[in-house]
Amino acid sequence: MRQILLFCIVTLLFSREVFSQSSGISRIPAVKNTNKNPAQLALQKQLQKTLQNVSQDPEKQKKISEMLGQGARTMARKEMSTELDTKGVSKEIQKQIQAKIDSLQEKIDSLQPKDSFPIHALPTYGIYGVGNVNTETFSNLNSSGKLAGYIRPYKGDKSYVTINFSFNVNATNTDSLLASTFLFPDVGNNSSYFNVDWTFKLPASHGQDIHLLTPFFEFSNKTIKGRLADSSRNFYTLSYVLGLRYQYLFIDKDDKVSFSIAPFYSLIHVPRQNKSDYKYLFTGDPLSSVGNNVGALGVKVTFQYNNFSIFADYRTILSKNVPDKLTGFHPNIGVIFNAEIFER
Repeated sequence: MRQILLFCIVTLLFSREVFSQSSGISRIPAVKNTNKNPAQLALQKQLQKTLQNVSQDPEKQKKISEMLGQGARTMARKEMSTELDTKGVSKEIQKQIQAKIDSLQEKIDSLQPKDSFPIHALPTYGIYGVGNVNTETFSNLNSSGKLAGYIRPYKGDKSYVTINFSFNVNATNTDSLLASTFLFPDVGNNSSYFNVDWTFKLPASHGQDIHLLTPFFEFSNKTIKGRLADSSRNFYTLSYVLGLRYQYLFIDKDDKVSFSIAPFYSLIHVPRQNKSDYKYLFTGDPLSSVGNNVGALGVKVTFQYNNFSIFADYRTILSKNVPDKLTGFHPNIGVIFNAEIFER
């Protein structure tokens, strides 16, 4: 667009017949080579060829004609009459041409809504502290905190990839919330957590209103300790989650408000060496026939304002041969605070 504007404005300064006052760009006559200056003749030929290409596109003619008002055309003719016979193109006219281009570009930019979510401008990596408190831990005064971070190895024009991670070497969980701790990554402490998502910016995104679609995969592991009938046991779990998240994001300067909904499938596995302790804590019988794989369908709804978010995580157990405490429907509602430490 800048090149088209440059050629059009230069031509305005050197040709009296380019624009018609009644209809904008109505015709583009041939440029007569009346000047013997070779540099000027070459410029005129180049302008003539370019403007002929523009003349074949009525939409371009209309846009350029609207942007260049009557005042610009009058000024161009006046400057042309006094500067045409000079050698080459004077520095003064070059400055005027550039000023006109800049002014017109600003007008074009102002007519188009600015992208409030440029993907290339997103931070590439960051470290932040996370504290989450959920419904169960409110009543039991049990909360957790962890240090976490992320990295974005890919940032394209319409999509980007984010890898989230967190580690907690000393993370352990008591059996006070055995079923919830077992089922929900947000309850208790994870020894490690990884999330990989590929976010696509949807065509419906416009100005401050951003629509995102994100397929994601999560992996986490926990160590759970419990005590039953004066016997202490512990086991650890491996959790896998595969889902798709839709997010609406509204950006107003430094304020960000978002709503997201994410249906998913979850599979929690208890390794073979921990099966007896797992069965004992859930059923009281280390030889119970309950399975050590628990599958569930769920949906997570999240509302977020800047670094504060509230979520609701609902899961329905699909597996049949599981402990009674894990069967049926399980909800988990809580809040999360993200404290940014640094981003680059």
